Amino acid sequence: MKNLKKIVVLLAALAMVLLLAGCGGKERDVSGDYRATYNVKDMLNQELAASGMTMNSDVNAEFILQLNPDKSFLFDIDAETFQRKYLDVLQKEGPAIVQTMLEQEGITEDLHDAIAAASGYESYDAFVNGMMEEIVAAAGTGLAEQVRNAAHTEGTYSVSKDTITLTAGTEGGQGLDKGTVNEDGTISVTAMPDEATTLNLTFVRQ
Repeated sequence: MKNLKKIVVLLAALAMVLLLAGCGGKERDVSGDYRATYNVKDMLNQELAASGMTMNSDVNAEFILQLNPDKSFLFDIDAETFQRKYLDVLQKEGPAIVQTMLEQEGITEDLHDAIAAASGYESYDAFVNGMMEEIVAAAGTGLAEQVRNAAHTEGTYSVSKDTITLTAGTEGGQGLDKGTVNEDGTISVTAMPDEATTLNLTFVRQ
């Protein structure tokens, strides 16, 4: 009888070990559509630094992370929304941008009206508006496509405990590696557009 009890205890213990092993081996399901918002103002100012211009307004970009049940993923950006927000900021900061451009050419404020007249405008304000139309038109040409091409990345992913590994299968795009699956269900990922830039993104399931 005692031997029978020992056998039952051992079998129960073995069943528990197998159960735990099975749970540990099952990969966590994180599939779904996620979004992350990131202010890219500092990145843009790095690009503008050489021209002496600074953007003061926030420019939020919405990044997309799609984790599919078949373990493939898509990393992208809402390019059209980004283009619209970026051009809105250019319009808002237009006068300051134009003034900076003029100062770099050695044109002081007392010469503004003369420059406007020489350029065929009735006033300095009309001159600024005309300049901004040209700047916005140039900045908006192909911007959404360029941003999308830079961000678009496809590949496969795997999950081990609270770590998600993203392996890119496309050339170009973002440098992606390991991220963290947080307790609240969000996913933290670092994207690297280039060797000098890192974006710390926190994705929220939609």
